[in-house]
Amino acid sequence: MILGVLGDLKTDAEVTRVSCALAKLNNEKLKMVFVITIDRKLPIDKEVRESTAIAENSLQNMEKLAKELRVKQSGEIIQARFQGSAVVQQIDEIGATTVVIGLPQRKPYDQGKVSESINYLYDNASCVVVTCQ
Repeated sequence: MILGVLGDLKTDAEVTRVSCALAKLNNEKLKMVFVITIDRKLPIDKEVRESTAIAENSLQNMEKLAKELRVKQSGEIIQARFQGSAVVQQIDEIGATTVVIGLPQRKPYDQGKVSESINYLYDNASCVVVTCQ
């Protein structure tokens, strides 16, 4: 299974295209997830309406794109304290062979730096990690 990770980034469409291409190429299923990061001050199951609306919109848009690309996919919104560990847990639960995730846009002074979540995936994912920019 291919796991595509959305994050309301400019790269979400590219993550979807790459995920769909990999799913077709390898004849695998595709699952798209949007991880909402919940602040430690809030209960983990507290619905953050604005974030949920953004996540739902993102998943709907990517579902349309996947449909145009003729790839069946499932989508899920996950709430977690940290995106990296939530994605690793999803990888393990679904037995993903590949995870596709977008890199946040870097500022000029961030050369060489990668987000904490991406570093966590590189260190802990039990599958191939593909990043899109």
